[in-house]
Amino acid sequence: MVDIRPPATILQFSATINSRRPEDKMREFVIAYYLEDQAFSVAEKRVPNSGFGSGQFLKKTVVNNPKTGKPYEPREVYVGAVIDMGGWQFTLQEASEDALKVMEAHSDVFTKCDLNELLKITRERMTVSSPECLVMFQKYDTRKRGYVTLAEVQEVLLKCGIDFGDQEFLTLFRRYQVRGIDFFDYQSFVRNLV
Repeated sequence: MVDIRPPATILQFSATINSRRPEDKMREFVIAYYLEDQAFSVAEKRVPNSGFGSGQFLKKTVVNNPKTGKPYEPREVYVGAVIDMGGWQFTLQEASEDALKVMEAHSDVFTKCDLNELLKITRERMTVSSPECLVMFQKYDTRKRGYVTLAEVQEVLLKCGIDFGDQEFLTLFRRYQVRGIDFFDYQSFVRNLV
């Protein structure tokens, strides 16, 4: 019999384990989150000289969020999130490109990937006007190209009173990223704040 079900949607993240043990600091993990049944699986990556091998760390299983007592919902899974799995806490560090595309395409579910919401929050929290924000960006743009680096964006946003989490900042940066290079088109960003 032919299986005609669509393929499962799996979000993959690199992660670190939150531990006080010094030997755990070098460990690296890949966490998969299965949207269809809200389950996780965890694999450990091989890191030379860490003392730990690679392989399956946790089989696919549904994990309850200790704060809610219910399975982790998609909106609770994002870059920067801390996921508690039976006493082990993992911080999601990076998402695969495919995971980011799914999250951005479904920003109604993954609210930290909703550009319109992020722009609204920026307008509400900004401690300076849009023209003042533009001037701050221009101070970093000494060549007058219309874009700045990742670190410069973070500095300007902090000066403007905006302190986003990892996923929100990543979403903002990706939406205003200059094609093919890691620069931020601040002119388009500021135009959208008006």
